[in-house]
Amino acid sequence: MRRSLLVLTFALGCTDAGLYDAKRPPIEANRVAVTGTVCTEDPELAKFPVRVVVVADQAAGALYGDYDAAGLRLRGLTNLINSALQKEEYALSVVGYGATATKLAPEEGFFGRNPGELLNAVNRLSIPQPCGEQGYCRDYGEGLRVAGNLIEDDMAQISAGERGLTQYVIVLVNAGPHQPMADARECCARGDAACRNRDPQPSASCQGDRDAARVAQIRDSVLDGGGGGFEMHIVHLAAEEDGAVNESVAQGHERMAFVGGGRYQRVENVNTLDFKALRVFDRQNSLRAKHFIVSNRNAAVYQGSMYPDSDGDGLPDVVERDNGTDPLLWDTDGDNVGDLVEILTSVDPLSPDVFDQCADLETPGRDSDRDGLANCEESLLGTDPSMADTDGDGLPDGMELASGTDYLNRDGVVDDDGDGVSNGDEVREHTDPRMTDLPARLGSAYRYTMEDLGLVSEATIDGPDQITGVRVLHVSNGSTAGVGILDFAPGDGGSPGTLKWKDAADGEHGALVELPAERSGVVEVRSSSYEAVQGESARYVRLEIQPTLLPPRPLSEPVRVVKRQRHCIKYIVRNIRLLETLTETNELMLYFAESPTRAQEAPGPFRIAQLPIRFIPPALREPSGAMLTVLDEEFVHYPRRESN
Repeated sequence: MRRSLLVLTFALGCTDAGLYDAKRPPIEANRVAVTGTVCTEDPELAKFPVRVVVVADQAAGALYGDYDAAGLRLRGLTNLINSALQKEEYALSVVGYGATATKLAPEEGFFGRNPGELLNAVNRLSIPQPCGEQGYCRDYGEGLRVAGNLIEDDMAQISAGERGLTQYVIVLVNAGPHQPMADARECCARGDAACRNRDPQPSASCQGDRDAARVAQIRDSVLDGGGGGFEMHIVHLAAEEDGAVNESVAQGHERMAFVGGGRYQRVENVNTLDFKALRVFDRQNSLRAKHFIVSNRNAAVYQGSMYPDSDGDGLPDVVERDNGTDPLLWDTDGDNVGDLVEILTSVDPLSPDVFDQCADLETPGRDSDRDGLANCEESLLGTDPSMADTDGDGLPDGMELASGTDYLNRDGVVDDDGDGVSNGDEVREHTDPRMTDLPARLGSAYRYTMEDLGLVSEATIDGPDQITGVRVLHVSNGSTAGVGILDFAPGDGGSPGTLKWKDAADGEHGALVELPAERSGVVEVRSSSYEAVQGESARYVRLEIQPTLLPPRPLSEPVRVVKRQRHCIKYIVRNIRLLETLTETNELMLYFAESPTRAQEAPGPFRIAQLPIRFIPPALREPSGAMLTVLDEEFVHYPRRESN
């Protein structure tokens, strides 16, 4: 869409910049502030997808002789695959290589979870590959090429939103040097004729350069393509009789693992092989805090002023009345395209239209990524319905559309109206990037105070699984890493039951907690040491309860408390103005943009919180506090994943 479409032709009245300034006290009822701490999601707890490619050596030689005659490496791979399949977010493929490389599983697609196919592929690795033409015996570079192709093909067939969450992992199991080794002439500097005219000479150094470059190519294709992360781990089976050869292979493989951000394991004796030492399932937090923004979706900004927008479609109520659209309906004519988008694209908002771009959409009127645009609208505008921020500038697409900034290309640092404030800051502050509005900004701009807390260590729980109807919201940082015990007992009569909790370091459970009888509720369940040590040093868990899903019988479930790191920010946003709407509601949207650690400019997932406020001028506001706290657990990931 051309930028010329992003100009509305209606005119509105004068500003009211003097309502909130240093010379007069604020009007408390129509001003509010929000505060809290929000952290990036832990990929493991959130069950972000993981795709694992096992690339295994099949070259004939010592590997199939005395070094591993019993095939212990295959048992280890079997255990690795079985462990991965216990986790619903994991899918795998198996590639075998010798003189050539072949995908052994899955039979269809790029990654799979069929245990029969995957374990049969491991069994096929017991068959050695003979050497091929021109001395090719072990080409792990070709194995990595096949793995890279599987990853690229998988990334191409999933949505951008899913791609941004997906971690790709290569596990290379190799037993010797590349055969044939790279010729030193292959690594000559460009234009070095003398080097290129030398006699052929195998070079471990050149081979190492080529191997590292291949790993970097796969890594960069994942990160540049919007993937959530990449790791490459290497198990080096030191099967060669010549120790110098093993040492040379080790040096190259350590470099490859370093480039791939993974771990290297050298196995001198196959009896000591333990794939657990790679810690393939220990996922580092691949997300970093990128951007934080608050918006009142019922306050439309135009020509330097704010006006009520009762339906939150980006058009002020007064403009909707002038245009004949309904200020209480974001889509007056019911064709799944909102009034603002239809006006901007020169479509009649009062007459239903059929849009070819939306014909194949299952849910055209749904806002899957919660960016303020329905899926059909995103198809018309060219934005991505699986990403709240298509261009990766940290600003949700719907906010950019309503503000008149470019939602397809980064323009956050541009100053379109020449008032000395960048487009990105104007969108964050809820002022108008389309016109010079410095006088109005003094009174109406949102005011952000941000503190980067860095990586914060937190206690978390993955579970419980057996005690249904219970979801962990928070684990106190004083909780002990290890196995705790959560006990549930069903109630009788009007009570849905009780819970009690025992921290791993405590000798007994804490006090029983009666569960709420309403549809859902939150309870804090304390371990026995709580009374002695309180605050965050105490030991407790905060749980969300859904009574209808609780088990019918008593259960005692061990659950593991682990310490993980998340990137956190602390925020205070002041001077958020509330307006009188037809619904008596102002809905505050808090957007927390995340990005992959190694590709922070790439579009990433969002965590979004909604805070509805009832406001009836001049003085009624619910909630009434001047500073409203939003908990980290109130932020929800978007787009929502089907597995959740």
